[in-house]
Amino acid sequence: MKRPAAGFLLAAILFALLGLFVFFPVAYGMLGTLRSPDGITFAIYQELFNDGLGSTVTATLNSVYASLLTVVFGAILGTLLAVGLSMKRFRFRRLATSVAVLPVAMPPLVGVIAILFVFGEGGFVPRVMAELFQVPQELFALTGFAGIVAVHVYAFHVYTFLLVSSALEGIDGSTLEAAAILGAGPGRTFFAVVLPELLPSIVGAGSLTFMSSMASFSAPFLFGGGMPFLTTLIYSTKLNGDLQLAGAQSTLLLLVSVLFFILLTVSTRKQRKRAEGKGLSGRRLPGFSTVAERAITSVVLVLLALEMLPVLTIVVISLAREGSWTFQLLPGEYTFENYLRLFGDRTVFEPILHSLSMSGLAVVASVLIGTGAAFLLVKGALRRFRNILDPVFSGTFAIPGTVVAIFLIVTFGAPLTVTGGAVLVGTFWILPLAYFIRTYPFVLRSASSALDGIDQSTVEAASMFGSGPWSSFRLVILPMMFGGIMSGALLVLITSLGEFPSSILLYTHSNRPISIEILSQLRGYNFGSAGAYSVALLGLVLLFSFVSRVLSGAKKGKGGSFTF
Repeated sequence: MKRPAAGFLLAAILFALLGLFVFFPVAYGMLGTLRSPDGITFAIYQELFNDGLGSTVTATLNSVYASLLTVVFGAILGTLLAVGLSMKRFRFRRLATSVAVLPVAMPPLVGVIAILFVFGEGGFVPRVMAELFQVPQELFALTGFAGIVAVHVYAFHVYTFLLVSSALEGIDGSTLEAAAILGAGPGRTFFAVVLPELLPSIVGAGSLTFMSSMASFSAPFLFGGGMPFLTTLIYSTKLNGDLQLAGAQSTLLLLVSVLFFILLTVSTRKQRKRAEGKGLSGRRLPGFSTVAERAITSVVLVLLALEMLPVLTIVVISLAREGSWTFQLLPGEYTFENYLRLFGDRTVFEPILHSLSMSGLAVVASVLIGTGAAFLLVKGALRRFRNILDPVFSGTFAIPGTVVAIFLIVTFGAPLTVTGGAVLVGTFWILPLAYFIRTYPFVLRSASSALDGIDQSTVEAASMFGSGPWSSFRLVILPMMFGGIMSGALLVLITSLGEFPSSILLYTHSNRPISIEILSQLRGYNFGSAGAYSVALLGLVLLFSFVSRVLSGAKKGKGGSFTF
């Protein structure tokens, strides 16, 4: 088969798979909100915002307001950490950086539970403050709206930290030297030279933060109480049996998320065009005074300690004997029974097996589809259409998990010709499909980043020496993009293992994942068991991160990263 024919055949297969399992459910779910016995109608959207359903307006405003606050405080916190850790090189800088990115490795539900036990009503910090100052615990407890924003800032400020840290490394060192020669002080240098270079990264991180906050389900679910947010409103509407209204609410949330995904894509494209500096080459940034550096360092250390506290609290809870932690500051008794039961009883261990198997399927599908799409867009038959198709293919990242679940229920909750008459909802396969829809863009983007670093002449040279399309890809290109594929696959695995919004709407008892079991243990006041599951989940994330790093290093492939 000739190369053009092979490329177009691969493209046809890709379009068929993505069309059937990704874009068809989204389109079918959105069109389902317009169907009525009388034909196509927009009545459901008129009903969505009428006086009798004012909760939709309130939920939208709450979601947007919380997301905007998360963007502001996340940008401040992430930028402060990035600047503080970039000022100078010190012995434990790598460890400090690992602590700074730890929240992104924590599955959302685990992070929310950890903060609940640390800062929530009856949490460790309110109890300590009440003891020290002899005041009611409620004064220091995070609840309701403030608790939701705090959880979001804790989880999503990492985006700003990572993007700003990368931008700091790309600032031209000679520009800072020129500013110093011209007599600019540290403050003026930062605001006049450094900050403008960081703005594209801050805007890109802000868009990503806004999308993630709008899509968040765990924090509003556990901290919100009766306060409506779009994700929890969709969930409650589905439980009340009004699937069409839930679909309309999901469409509203989807449109907001896609809007900010477009903003994110545009802003980060501009950022990549500007990132051509010589780098800092180990210089201190940006020449702060000793007093200022010490002050910033002190603040950074306090922030890092606060980031570690929820993780340490989860570990302590996992070792607590059930019923031993009531009014005390710390549990009265400790035991390994929670872990012995977790790893010794197959029934108790079953949710972990479910999560591993379903996440593994999502990883396999994401690697196959994501790698194939990346090759076609960057080096293959679709490269001429990359600017158009790349945002389309990777746009499913912007679809909140709650929306994915609703659209899958609408689409695959009844027999369809495209599924051979099978009903997928209620089966084992529906959750891996939900995980795949949202996560395969991780592999697509990281693999594309790796392919961008491969000279087209390398591909042409392979064909000149007689290699066919498959041989060239397998022997030349694949080893060079292995690091990028592993990076994306790791993100798919981490996200799928702790996925909660889609899981709570789609799971059955026979395939319940870890996140659902953690919630079940919390509802039963089995805090020790919930803690043990949470630690096991976090341990799996860290283990797979280590394995991915080792494999990437062993292959010595050209790395890639998830970028927009």
